Amino acid sequence: MGKHWEENELDAYGHLNWTVGNEDWTACFDAIRVGGSVKYHVVVNCESGGFIDTIETGEHPVERAVEALRGLPDYWVGICIEHYAQEEGRDDPDSEFYISDEETQRCAASWLAHLNDLVSGPPRDESEADEEDEGFDPIRDGWVGKNGLP
Repeated sequence: MGKHWEENELDAYGHLNWTVGNEDWTACFDAIRVGGSVKYHVVVNCESGGFIDTIETGEHPVERAVEALRGLPDYWVGICIEHYAQEEGRDDPDSEFYISDEETQRCAASWLAHLNDLVSGPPRDESEADEEDEGFDPIRDGWVGKNGLP
């Protein structure tokens, strides 16, 4: 396992590709394939609780990864629903406590597609997990010129 792989390679909160919850409580997911396994983590951001934290991390063999991880969106939205069960406005789309079934289903489908892509694609070399990601650079990536203008 690469050093701090969840910090250097997995970025559930940063990517925001796979999220469930509401405006107050959001669970975000990410997964990568390294060698013969899929590593993942779940980050929860709770505005009213005042925290953003990695709640779950793990690793599964490629052969069992899809089965083991496909239910993460449903599981974590269930936690959110349970937490806000008594809140007024939970069913009102304009409420900060509203949880969209449609968005949850869209997330679950996209997450499953991502997992299937991971297990069907080529494995990454374990040494790649140790390399530091250069991150987004607006000049290098062509978003702005050297003078800071688009």
